[in-house]
Amino acid sequence: MGLDVLHTQYEFQRVLHHKWRQAERLFDAAVQAEAVAQQIGTALAVFGPQGPLNDRPGAQGQLDDAIRGLAGPEWGKVRRVLCDQRTLRPLDWGHEQLAQAVVDPR
Repeated sequence: MGLDVLHTQYEFQRVLHHKWRQAERLFDAAVQAEAVAQQIGTALAVFGPQGPLNDRPGAQGQLDDAIRGLAGPEWGKVRRVLCDQRTLRPLDWGHEQLAQAVVDPR
C-alpha cells in the first residue's frame, strides 16, 4: 500500500514551513549584522558623521555598543579585534598628525 498524495503533501509542507522559519531567522540575523557593520564603520572612520575627527572615547563607546550586537561564537574573532586597543590607533594617529600640523589648536 502506497502513501496517498495528501500525506505526502502534508509532510512536504511541514518541512517547507520549518525551512522558511530558518531562512527568516537567518535573514533577520544578517540584517542585524549589517547594521552592526555600519556602526563599526562609523566608529572606525577618521571623521565622524557630523564632520569632526572621531576620538578614541567616542569610537570605543560605539564599538562597545556594536560588540553587544555580535552574539554567537562565529563573531568571536571580530569581537577580539574590536576589543584590541590597536584597532583605534589610526584615530590616535590622526589626532597626533593634526596636533603637529596646527600650531595654535584654536
